Amino acid sequence: MSVAQAPISQLKDEISTRIDVLRPELERIGRDIHANPEIAYEEHRAVAWLAERLKKQGFSVQLGVANTPTAFVASRRNGTGPTIAFLSEYDALRGLGHGCGHNLIATASAGAGIALCGAYVAMLLVMHMLTRKLFVVGFEWRRLAQLTAIFTAVAVSGELLLPTSGFAGIALRIVWLALIPVLLLLTRFFREDERSQARALIADGRKRAAAFRAGHGDVEEYAEDPLKDI
Repeated sequence: MSVAQAPISQLKDEISTRIDVLRPELERIGRDIHANPEIAYEEHRAVAWLAERLKKQGFSVQLGVANTPTAFVASRRNGTGPTIAFLSEYDALRGLGHGCGHNLIATASAGAGIALCGAYVAMLLVMHMLTRKLFVVGFEWRRLAQLTAIFTAVAVSGELLLPTSGFAGIALRIVWLALIPVLLLLTRFFREDERSQARALIADGRKRAAAFRAGHGDVEEYAEDPLKDI
């Protein structure tokens, strides 16, 4: 179950709860911006207050966007999915201050972004707690360590011993990578049941190839006229 499949009402409840927690800080920032009006391109204090709050909530903040000292982008990634953006305005009107309410728009947008990300993470934690006993995945740490060690050894030795350029370097590296399955077999990485399945697949492939040759003759002959038996 993904967050996209979660009930909308549940997501709304999570966001509302998050907003209630953030409310005192957001109201303080909104009042500070209102009490210290800055006209367009001069909103240095407003940017500092908003950026500081967003950074504390785990956002990555880029200042001076588009060669504008008082423009910024705050972003936070929560896996794959749609990108949601909130526009925040915080400039005042010359001679009137924040009669346009941009101090409210600024804190509303910042609060919405923080609350949405918080709700997303909360939903992921809840789903993990509810489903971790239903879908148990056992990690075979010894095999993971063994696989990592072999891959690392082959990669590092290849860099140290083989040519680093030209066709010869590429060809030798391809051959060198072929050592990985050999080393996995030699170190008994594969269990007996896995080896049995591999042998069964190989035997089945051989049977299919033999049946194909029996029905169509040599592969080269069949390739020349694949419709001869139709």
